[in-house]
Amino acid sequence: MEELWAEKRPAVATVLAGAHSVEQLRISLAYEDATEEEKDYAPAFASFPNISWEGRCMYCSHCAPCPKKIDVASVTKFLNLAKAQGNVPETVREHYEVLPHHAGECIRCGACETRCPFKVEIMENMRQAAEIFGK
Repeated sequence: MEELWAEKRPAVATVLAGAHSVEQLRISLAYEDATEEEKDYAPAFASFPNISWEGRCMYCSHCAPCPKKIDVASVTKFLNLAKAQGNVPETVREHYEVLPHHAGECIRCGACETRCPFKVEIMENMRQAAEIFGK
């Protein structure tokens, strides 16, 4: 049996095929009999639209360290979850509450923004998070 692309990665021990039906599982298993050309994902990736991630937090923590010890990535994640819901879900509020430092502690020094590879407006995110979460 030929190895799947993922199986060839050094850290991969297991590959699981997710399926909602037997037919979907058959489609996944057809990979084993596919030609090399059919297995080449490069044309599919090349056809994806070019998008910019600029201004979008990837929660990578390149912004750290914050002089006030704010976990900027986590605060931003909770802010984005609240914005996506249109309100603050209880679970998101609880996760925000247990952070040792909150967005309201931001001193707007801008050190985080100079380190962000995606040019996220972090200080504005901290302002919004403090407003939404109340601290």
